[in-house]
Amino acid sequence: MAKKKKKEEPEIDLLKPINIFELGSDKDPCFGKQYDLSTDECKRCGDSELCAIATAQKLNGVRKKIEEHTEFKDIGNNTGDEKLKNFIKSRMDKDYKLSRIKKLAAKKLDADPADVKAIYKSLK
Repeated sequence: MAKKKKKEEPEIDLLKPINIFELGSDKDPCFGKQYDLSTDECKRCGDSELCAIATAQKLNGVRKKIEEHTEFKDIGNNTGDEKLKNFIKSRMDKDYKLSRIKKLAAKKLDADPADVKAIYKSLK
């Protein structure tokens, strides 16, 4: 009996980065789409690490679309600093002492007393 010829698969050069969008196939319905390590299927899967990377990359596009409409707190936007600065200015106009402004800012805005003191001195 003659042996069947195996299809030669192209060799992967491990020194080049892997394009994650080429991973998986259309036959695999969950790769890069339904990643969740709390399920048994994902725990047993050998491609779970690559699937996590593919899922994260696909979610970056979704996150960018959401960022156009809303601001995330983990991204360094300075709206909190402006709010704190306006709060301190309004209390300075009412002749509050620094100690009282620190207490109020900590209570209402969860501000750090050191930040309040620095802003207070810069406004004086």
